[in-house]
Order: sequence, then structure tokens, then C-alpha cells
Amino acid sequence: MSLTLRPYLPTDANVITTWLKNEYLTRQWCADRYERYPVTADDMNSYHHQCIDGQRSIALTMVDGEEVVGYITLRIPADDSTELRMGFVIVDDSKRDRGLGKTLVCKAVAYAFGKLGATKVSLGVFENN
Repeated sequence: MSLTLRPYLPTDANVITTWLKNEYLTRQWCADRYERYPVTADDMNSYHHQCIDGQRSIALTMVDGEEVVGYITLRIPADDSTELRMGFVIVDDSKRDRGLGKTLVCKAVAYAFGKLGATKVSLGVFENN
């Protein structure tokens, strides 16, 4: 495996949205940021257009070569731009037991500290996830 992180591309939504297998898991993943289920690629790209600004929030896709295998966002949760919060963490469920989730989080943490200058990184969670 040759796993790397790169900026999210609108075409990634065609793959990522197929991983959202049911409404309950989708709601856990997105914290109700999407109004309806199923989430379509257009829905995901619309959300990105509105909410992912590339400054206070960024989206990253993990790929194995050219294959999309994971997705994560990093955002500044407060006024301190050195603090970043990870969210919207998801990997291709057909590739479970390969350590993709751990790798995705580790790469995102390294990206946050190394490329974005973070001094603190946390994981955004809420009561039911």
C-alpha cells in the first residue's frame, strides 16, 4: 500500500458517499450537517463549497495510489489558529482490518503539525459517536 493524503477533489465525493451505507451511520459521521439521506456527491460538494474554506477548514482525501480510501477534515474550532480539530473521519468499509483508519488519523495529525503549524490537535466527537 502507498497511502498518501492530498486535498479533497470534487470527484472524490462520488466514492466517499458510497461508504455511507445507512442513515444512522451517516448521522454519526456528519453530525447532521447534511439535511437528508442518502447523501449524494452533489450534496457533499455543496457542503464543501459552503463550509470548507481552505483556511479555517480543510478537507483531505487519503489515497492508495489513485484509489480513494479515506477522508477527513481539519478545522480551527476557536480563535486560536494553532488548534485544529479532526472531523468527518471515514474510510472505505470494504477495506477494514488494514489499519486505514489509524493511518488516516496519524497522517492527518502529522499534516496538522507539520504543514499547518498546529500546536494542538483534537478529535471532534459528540455524544452518540
